[in-house]
Amino acid sequence: MAGAGGVWHLERDLRRIPQGVGSRGVKRGVKMNTIRVLKPKRDGQVFKMGNAQSIKVLYPEMGAKNITLNYGEHPPGAEFRQHVHEKSEDVIICISGSGVIRSGDVRTPFEAGDIIYVPAGIVHGTINTGSEPLVMFSCQAPPDLGLYTGEKDRDQAR
Repeated sequence: MAGAGGVWHLERDLRRIPQGVGSRGVKRGVKMNTIRVLKPKRDGQVFKMGNAQSIKVLYPEMGAKNITLNYGEHPPGAEFRQHVHEKSEDVIICISGSGVIRSGDVRTPFEAGDIIYVPAGIVHGTINTGSEPLVMFSCQAPPDLGLYTGEKDRDQAR
């Protein structure tokens, strides 16, 4: 099923997917044993935290066992609500825009090109304080499934 050089390219190889595999080429519970090229807006699944909407791109249901990757494109004023990953470290990469990362009452500004590291057990959330969309990728290891179920949105006070 992989394309040239063993790389699986979703658009090119979609017609070659065996029956039983989802329309996006993602079969739940299948070990990810091939390289995949994904586009967040096309291949991901939307989830919401606070008043910010994000997209999960790599996640356990598609076979990623040890890591999750999310994409966020948040409008001015949007807040990805504060939450805690009890056992997961979090890395946030700001692609464009600017904002603050909150940890309780502490707000630390960041901008395009910055990388934010959040240790496991630390409360955190982001707010777009700029005048343009805040575009970020975030990665958690190991995966924290509560992020996608709404559990983190409910449990953490503002």
